[in-house]
Amino acid sequence: MYEKQWRAYRWLRNTVAVLFSTYFLSWGAYVALGGDVRRDRTAGFASVCWLLFAILAAILLSYWRCPRCRKPFHRTSMLNYEFFPRKCLHCGLEKFSH
Repeated sequence: MYEKQWRAYRWLRNTVAVLFSTYFLSWGAYVALGGDVRRDRTAGFASVCWLLFAILAAILLSYWRCPRCRKPFHRTSMLNYEFFPRKCLHCGLEKFSH
């Protein structure tokens, strides 16, 4: 019943994980190889763009709507947020249930 929505959720969740992990790994590799982000404008610009895109994807994930109740799955307010919820904080729909 909710397969399409859960597929979209998995894609967004995986995208956030890949963007953040590759950002930090590539930045670390660049510095380890002797690069200086402060002097190399292209690398600095790419780094800032990459990080902004990762943050935007994380924000989109935090506002992802529950397939059943259409309220944000991860949060009930700006202060009440769960990173890895097992069920919707509003209606109790189990993650990846049909």
